[in-house]
Formats: sequence, structure tokens, C-alpha cells
Amino acid sequence: PGSAAVFPIYAKLHQSVTLPCEAQCSPGKAKWSLTDNRDDVFARCDQTSCRSVQQGFNMSHDQYKRGDLSLTITNPDYSMRKTYTCECDYSDYATWRLKISTVFSAVQMRPGEDLKLDLSVPESVEVIYRGSDSADGVQICNVTHGTLQCNTEYTPRTSLSNSELTLRNMWRSENGTYTIRNLDHKEDIRVYAVSVSGLTTGEIAGTVIAVLLLLVLLIAGVVTYMRRKAAGEKEEAERKRREVKSQMKAVDELISQALLKSEGEVEDVLQQVEEKINALKQMYRWDKEYSEHVTSFCYSKREELELYRKLYEPELRALQPVTGEVKSNMVAVDELIKQAQLRPAGALMEALQQVEEKINALEQKYRDDNKYLDSVRLFCNSKRSYLKLYIEVFTTENRSLQSVIEEVRTEMEAVDELIKQIQLKPLEEQGKVIQQAFETINDLELKYSWTGEYYMNVMFFCGVKRTELEFYRKFYGTQNGFPDPQTKEVKREVEAVDDLIKQARHKAPGEQEKVLQKAEKKIHHLLENYPDFERLCLFKREEPYLCRKIYGTQKGSQHHGAGEVMNKVTAVYERIRQVKRKPPGKVEAAIQEVEEKINDLEQKCRHDRDYYTSVELFCNQKRRDLELCSKLDLIQLGFDWTNTED
Repeated sequence: PGSAAVFPIYAKLHQSVTLPCEAQCSPGKAKWSLTDNRDDVFARCDQTSCRSVQQGFNMSHDQYKRGDLSLTITNPDYSMRKTYTCECDYSDYATWRLKISTVFSAVQMRPGEDLKLDLSVPESVEVIYRGSDSADGVQICNVTHGTLQCNTEYTPRTSLSNSELTLRNMWRSENGTYTIRNLDHKEDIRVYAVSVSGLTTGEIAGTVIAVLLLLVLLIAGVVTYMRRKAAGEKEEAERKRREVKSQMKAVDELISQALLKSEGEVEDVLQQVEEKINALKQMYRWDKEYSEHVTSFCYSKREELELYRKLYEPELRALQPVTGEVKSNMVAVDELIKQAQLRPAGALMEALQQVEEKINALEQKYRDDNKYLDSVRLFCNSKRSYLKLYIEVFTTENRSLQSVIEEVRTEMEAVDELIKQIQLKPLEEQGKVIQQAFETINDLELKYSWTGEYYMNVMFFCGVKRTELEFYRKFYGTQNGFPDPQTKEVKREVEAVDDLIKQARHKAPGEQEKVLQKAEKKIHHLLENYPDFERLCLFKREEPYLCRKIYGTQKGSQHHGAGEVMNKVTAVYERIRQVKRKPPGKVEAAIQEVEEKINDLEQKCRHDRDYYTSVELFCNQKRRDLELCSKLDLIQLGFDWTNTED
């Protein structure tokens, strides 16, 4: 046949397309070439094979043998929009004009963003915009030979880079289609369906700022609310603390009044105190914050009431000379404790050992005095308990807790300083100082009532100090405030012994022994010449021994059982605190377990001269605690204990 008619065929950009041609050409030669330039061949076939002359154009030899001379273009683009002819042995069998189908793209963008248009073709093109609400399109730009020309409205916002046209800062009103049309071929190359919606960058920034401001205001409001709430809670806690303090102060004031009453009126005042204590305990029984603290306070006050009743027995009040002698011994104990607080850490244990010896001497002196034995023993046991607490708090090696320990030390020393001032005041001012000491003790105990680490120590310390104050109220109230000449002489001799003991602390081992022997001679002289101070002398006689022991302790020979005893004491404290938290009905079993711990502790120290007295007092006090817990448990279960002593 002769020349073939020209037909258009459409291909998608970069997608394979086949130009069909059918002819029985074998064993002839077939080829595809440009219609207007037959020397520009794309692919060939003959009887033996087919080959691609230009990349991207293929013919199949199998198809060739069957009469199918089709040409496959693997990756058509705009440069391939030409007219192709299929011929066999110089005869044309098919002619196709390749066209590229229009590419449609959907573009979503926000106001203020730039629209990128791919022109794709090197020929002249125009950009036609048709709005969403318009039927007709309008040319906004054209590109001829690489030169961009746009309408006046678009010129400031457009730019051309290679084959990409940029339309900057799109508006919401510019929704619609943007068509790229080839002017040479009158074809639509690309159509962009553009949707401009959402917020501009400025609007987004404004919204973000508004949200942040709202969030800041919200946070500020919450912080203000929390601060006001915290301030209110703090104020309420302070009000409640003042209320508890006031209630405790009222109890102490009633006790103070008892000292000013005649012998016949004392019991009535003490009865009022007991009623006040019961009311205070009942008021805070279910208060989670203060229940344990108030219970401890009330327990301590009941102990004081019992002591008062003993002190006001008629046969006890008649023994004024003995009372004055006891006072002198008590003053000596307090003076030693005060001196101990001023000692450096290395000499502290020595001073505390001296105090313990003084206490032992006082108790030994009255061991056969049935009228004073109970009161003196209670005083001495209280002092021993204080010494154990003092050793635990002030000799700790835990440097990480130093700041807290110093705070506790300072406040305890303030209490001791007040107690020391009692003996320096005239008779008419002693009652006021004693009352001030009571208030200071209550403040100290209340301050540490929430601290797990120091609460038990501080509570124990305050209980001991209250007991001491009750003794001072009694003994200082029955003296005229002026010691007799014999007491002054003994005091000077005792001070001389104390000076020797103090010197021995700082001596080398060999020289220390000489100084201690000299002190022992002075003590022996006191014992021979002042039989009325036998108890004091017996106490002082133990000081050289204790000094030697402390010297060894400082070198590393600490008592092997101290740590174990303190661990057991701590375990008993913790178990009793757990008992107090048990729900009704489950207390009794826990009490039995604590009783076993107490018995084990007491048995452990039965033959230990260093610890037994203090441990015995501690165990007896804890048994009283367990009795109180048991009664409280029965009350919560419905038993009537209103007529039973708490």
C-alpha cells in the first residue's frame, strides 16, 4: 500500500503506550520512523531479529513474525509528541500522531502559601484561570521563549524559574482551576484544581498566641487558687495548732495552780486537771493529725498527776531538810547536763557518763528511804532516759542530717537553759520560769509531732523534762533558796573533782591515770568527812571509772551491745505506733506481739549494768502504752470504760 492516513493517539505522561501496525512483512524489513524524516528511525526488524535504534522505543520479533509490527514507547513525554510511520519494505502501513493527555492535579493549600505550576514544555504556553463561581477562564500569564508576562494584577506576585511558575501569597478568593495550555499545539498540558482554605500564617500565629494567653491565664488562675488554698490550709493548720497549744497550756496552768493551793485544796485542782486531760483527749480522739500527739501529751500529764499526789502526801511534806538535800543533788545533775552540752563531740560521751554516775549516786542514797524512794527513783529514771536520748541525738555520725540535728540540739538546749535559770531565780520568780519552761516544752513537742525521724526522740525528751519540772516545783517550793555552809563546802569539793575529771579527758593515757587517781583521793576524802552526802560521793566515785571507759570508747572499744539495744528499742517504738493505727478488733493480736518484743528487750539487758535501768524504765512505760491501746480498742468495740482510769 501507499501512504497511510494520520490518526491521533493519546498517552499518559510517563506511562507506556503502543502504536499499532499490522502487516505480513516477514521475511522483509520493517521499521518505525518520523513521518517527515524517514532517516530518523526508532526501531527495526528483519527476518533474524528486532532492535531499538533509539532508547525507549521497542519492537517484538515474535510479533513481527506473526504480522504485528506495533511500536512500544516506554516513557512518553512532551518531547515525543511527533508523527510516527510504520513501513515494511518501503511501504507505509500506519501513521500515528502521539499526543500527551492532560494531567490533572488537585492542590490543597492555606491562605498565604505559594502555588507552584509546572509548565513542562519548552514551547510557548499560557496560564488560564477559571474561578470556582465563573464559567469562563481568563489568561493571567504567558511564557514565550522563556519570558514571563502576566496581567498587572499578578505581575508583583509571579516569578519563573526554569519550567516552574510561582504564584505567591494565594488568597481564599483564588479557588478554581489553573490550566497550562500549549500555544503551539493548542493543547491543555496541565490542569490544577486549587482549593485555598484554612487560616493564614498570621491567623494561626494569632490563634496560637490567643490560646497561649488563655492557657497562661488559666495556669495563673490555678496557681492563684492553689496558693490561696494552701494559704487557707496553712492558716487553718496554724489555727488548729494554736488551739491545741492553748488546750495544753490550759492543762499546765491548772497544774501550776495546784502548787499555790493549800494541802486540802490540791486534790480538787488535780481532779480538775484530770477532767481537763480527759476532755482534751476526747476532743482529738478521731483527729488524724493530732490524735497521736495529744494522746502522748495526756499520757504524760497523767504521769505528772500521779507524781503530784505522791509529792503532796502529808508524811512526805514534813521532811523539809531531806527535800533540800535532794534539791542539791538534782541541781548538780542539771549542771552536769548543761556542761555536757557545751562539750566538743570528742568529749561529749565522757560528760554524759559523769551525769549517769551522778544519777546512780542519788538513787543509791535513798535506796532505803521508803518515803522518798519512789519519787527519787522516778526522777533518776527520767534522767537516765534523757541521757539515752541525748546520746542518740547528739552523737550521731550521720553528717547528712547535721542541720536538722543542730536544730533539735538548739531547741533542747533552750529548754535546759530555762530549767537551769530556775535555781538562779528568787523564790517568788521560780513559778513563772517553770511555767515558761512548760510552754517551751509544749512548743517543741508540737513542732516535731509530724516528723517521723525525730518525733519519738523529742516526745521522750519532753516527757522527761516535764517530769523534772514537777520535781523542781516541789523541791524548790519547799526551800528558802539558800544552801547551808556544809552544802557550799561540798559543792566546792565536787567542783574540784569535776575539774580534775575535765583535765583527765585531755591527757595522754599515762598522765590521765595520775589525774584520775588524784580525783579518787578527793572523792574518798568527801566520803569520810561528809556522811550526809554519801550518795553524792558514791556517784562521784564512779566518774573516774567512767572516764577510763569513755577514753577507751573514743579509741574504738564501744560497748558491743549498744547498737543491738538501740535496734530493739526502735523496733518496740515502731510496733507500738503500728498498734495505734490498727482498726478496732485487731489491736489485741498486735499488742501481744509488742509485749513479746518488750519482754525480749528486757531479758536481753537484764545483766547489762550499762543499759538495764534505762531499758527497764522504757519497758514499763511501753507496757503502760499497751494497756492504753487495749482500753481504746475496747471503747471502739462498744465496751463502757467511762469509769475506768485511762
